[in-house]
Amino acid sequence: MKIVDKLNWEDKFSNEVINQSFWYMNSIVEVIISEGYINANLQKSTHFHVSIHIKDNEITYMFCTCGKDNCKHQAAVLRYVEENNLLEKESDFLDLIKTVDDNHLREYFINVLNEDPVLKEDFIRKFKKEPKIDSKPYFDKLKQIIEKSKGKNYYDFGYYDIDVLADEIHNFLCDEIFELMGIHQYEVVFELLDCIADVLNDEMYVDNDNWYYACDEYLQIAYSLEETYVLSDEQLDKLECNTSFMRKYI
Repeated sequence: MKIVDKLNWEDKFSNEVINQSFWYMNSIVEVIISEGYINANLQKSTHFHVSIHIKDNEITYMFCTCGKDNCKHQAAVLRYVEENNLLEKESDFLDLIKTVDDNHLREYFINVLNEDPVLKEDFIRKFKKEPKIDSKPYFDKLKQIIEKSKGKNYYDFGYYDIDVLADEIHNFLCDEIFELMGIHQYEVVFELLDCIADVLNDEMYVDNDNWYYACDEYLQIAYSLEETYVLSDEQLDKLECNTSFMRKYI
């Protein structure tokens, strides 16, 4: 069984980016492939993380921490995967897993985790469902931040006083969202980010410094959430939709 057939990935990039991808293949330090996902880390003078989602033999989503769409880092990862035949190798691995008895597989997995405390902690963080806290105070505070800026400076900024609003949203992301990430309330974080995106994704604010800082923090948290927590396909699609506009300007 193959995860996907050959990807027509080059169609998604300019000729210039495709040429640059050759030079960036040597900067790839890690590639992790699971069914439907390619995650990679690149290191030159700066570290970059690339995440690529595949569904029905199509690339449905690409993200890079460089902030650019269809970038040379993504192209380099896809070229590396193709030239090293990694998708087919991963398919063989998944086929092998399916032949192993569930009890034997579970026993082996437990032994591996017990021998590697870091891996065990990562597994717990990704899959343990923490009891959901009372999120109402967080949503109430966010609503208050948004409501009190409505209708101010209408002729200068539109519907919101964006200087005040973006600054307070930035603080909310740095304080409340950071706190929620620390106690593993990832579902609450996702819901709050969804609400915040409705405000930040307005083109009239792109020249405002506070808007820029708020969006930059938002993107960092979205990336961290995707790396830390197992999101559903629907949540990943929503996160991509919410961040696609910001990534054009950040």
